[in-house]
Amino acid sequence: MSPEERWLQEIVAAAHAQSSEDSSVGEDLQTIVEVAEVLAKMLALTMFRDRPVLRTVTATLNPDRSHMGGLLSARPAMAPAFIGELATRELDTRIEVLDGEDRLVGDVRFVWTAGES
Repeated sequence: MSPEERWLQEIVAAAHAQSSEDSSVGEDLQTIVEVAEVLAKMLALTMFRDRPVLRTVTATLNPDRSHMGGLLSARPAMAPAFIGELATRELDTRIEVLDGEDRLVGDVRFVWTAGES
């Protein structure tokens, strides 16, 4: 086995060991996406004539606020904006998720296209 292969196996083993430790980052990301999706979808529904189709989701979690206990709220980070030409037009919606003390927990970007008629 080459030194590079041995090194890669050590990295993989370390990653497996790390993944078995308690971490709530994945759950926290899922939570902020779920909270933001309700508002983002409603915005998209009002902007498209047909039912919108979700194309991409990008979420950013504030690691200092990742232990989210209590109520979360969502607000637009900016006005929804269309990008691209008519055939490839997409709606960019960006939502901020806040904790009960109005501190930013994370933000989520949703990109939508028009559904088929």
